[in-house]
Amino acid sequence: MSRVLVTGGSGQLGQSLAFLSQTQPQPGVSWTFLDRKDLDLSLTASLASQLEGLLSQAAQSPLGAYTHLIHAAAFTGVDAAETQENLAFTVNEKATELIAKACATHGICLVYLSTDFVFSGPRNTPWSPSDPIAPQGVYARSKAAGEAAVAAHCPTHYTVRTSWLYSPFGHNFVKTMLRMAKAHAEVKVVSDQIGSPTSALDLAVALRTLLFQVQLPFGRHHFSNRGATSWAGFAREIFNQQRLKTQVQEIDTATFGAPAPRPTYSVLENSLPFHQRDWKAALSEVLEHINKQK
Repeated sequence: MSRVLVTGGSGQLGQSLAFLSQTQPQPGVSWTFLDRKDLDLSLTASLASQLEGLLSQAAQSPLGAYTHLIHAAAFTGVDAAETQENLAFTVNEKATELIAKACATHGICLVYLSTDFVFSGPRNTPWSPSDPIAPQGVYARSKAAGEAAVAAHCPTHYTVRTSWLYSPFGHNFVKTMLRMAKAHAEVKVVSDQIGSPTSALDLAVALRTLLFQVQLPFGRHHFSNRGATSWAGFAREIFNQQRLKTQVQEIDTATFGAPAPRPTYSVLENSLPFHQRDWKAALSEVLEHINKQK
């Protein structure tokens, strides 16, 4: 019996994993999802004892101890982090370190979700997991610090970086574009940032495969959908697939004026060799789910 504990249960990946656990259950695998009310990562003074109680209680239950922990919870407000640096590092580094130590103590395989934001600089070929990182901005640096904490404190870990995540759940770029299309005939979207839009549903499938079907060496890995585009190109494809007449006006990053720096090129070289499909096909599936929700 494998037991998986997921932090960030109310986030895009957490909800995608929960959706798959219900619609495509795996024999011999049980899932538990925690959100902020269950485990507040900003309260690091009490987090170690909370984790110990949680993991010890599970070990004494009829289902047995947790075997895996997917740490998907994070401070993800890229721009908000610029004015909340202490909180960003508390959640993304200090809490992650305590989780890594707890997993090591209890013999749990840890999966830490990280981001393409750890990369920066000019580039025209995908970033590999072994490439040097150069995080810019508070959010990027805090996630890089979380990566370092996991590597230092939990030998049995996977750090999985992903990019431009979206899903049928929660708040994301796809839903924002659909909402704006209802109110505007034209939207302004950045065209000088290049990356790979990635369905959280596909990421969830990849993680399940990694943990229970095709185990790879521990360490850093990348997963994103195949292909690359700009945010403007992403928006156009959303409107095209939805048969919307909304036009996209391309603007540059400087004109957009976000507080936090963004990578200009953050396409990732996939190292998880399964469930890799084109980003447009993945988008089509997510849009289908969103349309069913209406």
